Amino acid sequence: MSSSRKHHYVPKREATDSFEELSAKLTADLRNHVRFMADYPVLSDDWIQMAEQIGRIGHITEMERQLPKKHDATLWECEEIALRYLLEDGKLNLCLRNLVDYNNYLKRMTERGPVKTETMATLEKFEHGMGLTLKNAWLHAEAVQTTDLPLLIEYIHDILIYCIERPDYLPNKKMDNCQEVTVIHFLLGLCRQLDSIDESRVMPLFAEKRIFALLAMHLSTHINLLHSTDVAVGAEVLALICSTEDFDSHDDYYVDSPEAESALQSFYDDYLEEATEDLDTRKRLRPLLDAVRQLNYHRNRCTRVMIDSAAENSSSTYEPTVYTLLLTGMCLLLALFLLTRLLVALRNKNKLLAWSTGFYVLCLLWTGVRAAYWILMSTQASMRYLTLYLLYWSPTPIQFANFSLLILFYIQVLTGPEWRSTWRNVCLPLYLLLTMTMTTFTVVWAFNSSNDISKATRRGDEYDQEFSRVSDVSVQLKYSAFCFFLLSVLFGFFGWKMANVGRKLETKAASDLETTGTQHNMSLAVINSLLCLIFFTRGTRDLATSQSWFLSIWNNLDMNGRVTTVAYFVFFCFWEFLPTILLLCLVSSKAGGVGEGSAGSIEREPERERPRWTHGGDLFQDPLRYDSDDGPVSSPRHFSDSYTSDASNNNFYERVPGYLPGI
Repeated sequence: MSSSRKHHYVPKREATDSFEELSAKLTADLRNHVRFMADYPVLSDDWIQMAEQIGRIGHITEMERQLPKKHDATLWECEEIALRYLLEDGKLNLCLRNLVDYNNYLKRMTERGPVKTETMATLEKFEHGMGLTLKNAWLHAEAVQTTDLPLLIEYIHDILIYCIERPDYLPNKKMDNCQEVTVIHFLLGLCRQLDSIDESRVMPLFAEKRIFALLAMHLSTHINLLHSTDVAVGAEVLALICSTEDFDSHDDYYVDSPEAESALQSFYDDYLEEATEDLDTRKRLRPLLDAVRQLNYHRNRCTRVMIDSAAENSSSTYEPTVYTLLLTGMCLLLALFLLTRLLVALRNKNKLLAWSTGFYVLCLLWTGVRAAYWILMSTQASMRYLTLYLLYWSPTPIQFANFSLLILFYIQVLTGPEWRSTWRNVCLPLYLLLTMTMTTFTVVWAFNSSNDISKATRRGDEYDQEFSRVSDVSVQLKYSAFCFFLLSVLFGFFGWKMANVGRKLETKAASDLETTGTQHNMSLAVINSLLCLIFFTRGTRDLATSQSWFLSIWNNLDMNGRVTTVAYFVFFCFWEFLPTILLLCLVSSKAGGVGEGSAGSIEREPERERPRWTHGGDLFQDPLRYDSDDGPVSSPRHFSDSYTSDASNNNFYERVPGYLPGI
């Protein structure tokens, strides 16, 4: 029984020994095959034997290349034994010389006439095996560093120029691992090792032998014959060459003829444009894309200069739409009204730091910028991007400053005498900080966006121009959404505070005054509600547009500043003009109580102290509060406990002579 078990285990040990012996035998055979390589005459008996052996070596190197290894492993640290033997025995340059001799012999045979099938099979076996071996060898820096680089580049030049000059040569040849394919991979290995060798050893040879131009013409001419993987390798080689310092300094040495320019453009149209839709591929081929677009920019530069010159000397070809004309007219009318109000204030010697002066000046500034923008859009065919950006987006911080000032006024009304003692020292610096920060951001971002687009324009990169424009406008829209959401919250909160602070009035108030106050209270509540709604919808629209790439691209209003549809016109009026009109109604019309002179009421009841409305119309009855006109009485001095909505019924303004509530 025990002898039976012993006999059962013996074959496994023998199998293990047999496998090790087989592996050792194969390794020894591989070493002998490498040592057998020599400079034999093509198609001699020894050369044919070497061709058989190199065919097997090529397949071995291909299998060993696919074994797992570290990304930065050297040839001595991985399991590529065949290539290691090749370098240890100094056979690498011998293989290259044999390949050069084979290529010269093949061209002579092809020119003499048809080649026998058996002979061609032997030649192809050598060509494929040697191509695979050297392709895998030059993926390692150790192999490139010991290679005869001038001979290698001369060989690549001969292969490329031969197939380019004979368009009917490749269609009749088997393409799998042929010379015309493997030279592309030779270049890939060489270019990937430029960091490990001196770039000056390679790039002058590339320029002298026109490798870049020939490879571009080879790819563009035979793109339908080459496998997609080989085309991708060729594109990567071109990109690696474009990323070198020598190409960046002397690109005309590499793209040296109209044929090379046409080949690059054709290769871009046939392959690069579609391939670079993938973000990773685009990143890898970015130097090549920049080179193509820079080339296009230089080619069209003279034409562009002529077109720009003609445009400068001719009238504008842009026909302003009826919406542009309407917006221009609305801005001019609003500016005229504001100028009139300011002139009246100056004639009446109103207080310069009155609230109304701030509102009118900011409204006039906003209207002036908008009017200048629409006038330029109507009269100029083109506009510098920086000018377009500043004129279109600078009204946003102005609008924020204007309506934030109204919030400050509400705070003054709600806090009463605490405004000057406490709240003004807190609110005014915060107001100035916010408005100056937003203004600075707009200006800095405008210059940043303009610089990005200018760089892309100089490179001739239309994709980057559009990408920079969309991404920069997207950031501006997010900032705009923040501004308007903040205004919406402020008007929602303080509008609610102002509407609730007058609910508990003195029960002794006269019925006619109650009626008037209630009407004005309703006016103020409606205006604050509208402003809250307008700013909320504007913020929502800006945020939604900034988050959607599709909406950003088709956003003709923010991208190009063109009001081309009735929808844009309506939205612009609703989000831009209506808030300003509501503010002016609050300041200048009976909606704010202007003209409902409080002095007359006091004259009718000189003996009776009565409660004053702290919201609605009575907020603005006293001209001193906005215009600081010399009226018979001063503005309210005190309104106790009015910051909360739970103000008692006894809260009222105490009229104190001599109080001038300016900013």
